[in-house]
Amino acid sequence: MVACLTWAPLCAADEKSDFEKGRIAYVKKDYVEASARFQAMLDPKTGTVHSPELLVEADMCWGAVKLAMNDKDGAAALFEKVLRADPQYQPDPLTYPNDVLYFFSDTKAKLRAVLEQEAAARAAADAKRRKEEAEEKARLRARLAELEGLASQETVTIKNSRLKAMLPFGVGQFANGKNALGWVFLLSESALTISTFALFFPYRYNVDQANAAMQLTQFSLYKRITLSNEYAARAQDIRTADFIILAGLGAIMLTGIIEAQIDFVAERSYTRPRNLPENKPAPAKTGLSIRPSFAPLPGEGRAIGGAAIGVVGTF
Repeated sequence: MVACLTWAPLCAADEKSDFEKGRIAYVKKDYVEASARFQAMLDPKTGTVHSPELLVEADMCWGAVKLAMNDKDGAAALFEKVLRADPQYQPDPLTYPNDVLYFFSDTKAKLRAVLEQEAAARAAADAKRRKEEAEEKARLRARLAELEGLASQETVTIKNSRLKAMLPFGVGQFANGKNALGWVFLLSESALTISTFALFFPYRYNVDQANAAMQLTQFSLYKRITLSNEYAARAQDIRTADFIILAGLGAIMLTGIIEAQIDFVAERSYTRPRNLPENKPAPAKTGLSIRPSFAPLPGEGRAIGGAAIGVVGTF
């Protein structure tokens, strides 16, 4: 304790002494020596000045030295350090010349603008943070609503196969989920298929008439041949039209199969309402329940006097 009490005044005397030596060098305009002294006493690791008030004065005096050495950037940095440590600090007008006082005032004005910008930046950052928090809360609420919706629905996945996609009449398109295109192929191929079946009857009729015309004995041979050829030509035209329709049907079927293979979808999913179990109360137990009971009866001393045997029932 004695050592601490005696060492503290010595340390205070040392830092004040070092500061006075630097200030005297500045007053004597020995700026090189003054700058070296202030740099040594303000070193973060080995410096001798530690009290807050003396640190402010040392930074101020060192800034004046920097300004005298025409190092305006260094002086501005030290004056800014002084103002950040003590915003109400005012240099002694009897200690420093006017150019130092004016430069300090300009630095204070610039620092005020910087501080206002920093305050505005902090306010903007706070507003951004609040906005992000509000957006996060909204996102969480939306996510909760989405989860509630998902809980009331279930996803059903239907697997598709390449063989199924090779079937005509729009089967592959329906399997791939292209219902509109599937209806186009289904209706067009169905119409062409019906047309081919419908043309069979007039074709068969004209073929039969061509064969029957040759059996008409009431007509001359020339008349029979001419009439038979007319029916045969009509049948041939119908057959040609039928072949054209069949070719178109085959082309459309092939197109549908190729399209279904190109746009093949391995699996499709859709959602449907989930069948949730109803919360029904458990049925109450009813009926008669009987169980035996046994209880020893006390006797004299430690001996057992007897036992009671019976039944217990609930209903």
